[in-house]
Amino acid sequence: MPLVLKMTALYIVLNAVIMIALAANVIRMRYRTRTRFGDTGNPEMMRAIRAHGNNTEYVPIALILLFLVHSLGGGLPLIHAIGLSLTVGRVLHGIGFLARAHETPTGHSYLRMVGMILTFFAILVGILGSLQLVVTAPN
Repeated sequence: MPLVLKMTALYIVLNAVIMIALAANVIRMRYRTRTRFGDTGNPEMMRAIRAHGNNTEYVPIALILLFLVHSLGGGLPLIHAIGLSLTVGRVLHGIGFLARAHETPTGHSYLRMVGMILTFFAILVGILGSLQLVVTAPN
């Protein structure tokens, strides 16, 4: 099995693990707060739901782009640029979103901000890498 395929698969699997961890956190918070539906205005429940929701909103397109780059023949540096920045970004964003200890006195989280920057970087590299591979591919 080619290394490029192994690395693509690894990043997809790691991001699936992050998704499951965030979903499990929502379930844990539902049990802890006795919240069956919605968030009932509970700030901890809202955080858990939004951390999972944010991940769900951004990760699928990034992974589609990662697989597209792989399918178009992108090399390891491009695969790592997308996969590593996405994976690290999602971990930092989740920690920054959920761990209040990482917040500034104004409620901002630098980990969350860096996580989003890395996530956007992964998506942008995926877009530009895909376009470059399509334009330069032989007919």
